[in-house]
Amino acid sequence: MRRSALLTLNAGFAYTQSRINQQLSLIDSRNPFAGPQDVTGRQLAYAPKWTANVGSIYTVPTSIG
Repeated sequence: MRRSALLTLNAGFAYTQSRINQQLSLIDSRNPFAGPQDVTGRQLAYAPKWTANVGSIYTVPTSIG
């Protein structure tokens, strides 16, 4: 049997432990009268702990190469 197409599959997984390691104080824009808030040791906002991706490539030989 002759192979007429080629299928390649790929996948990836990642774990990220994002933390603020240095001393950092911020003022909350929603409540500025609360004063500076110490955020040292907190996880970064919008940084997911786990990410994953899946992909594929389907190649079909043609007469033009």
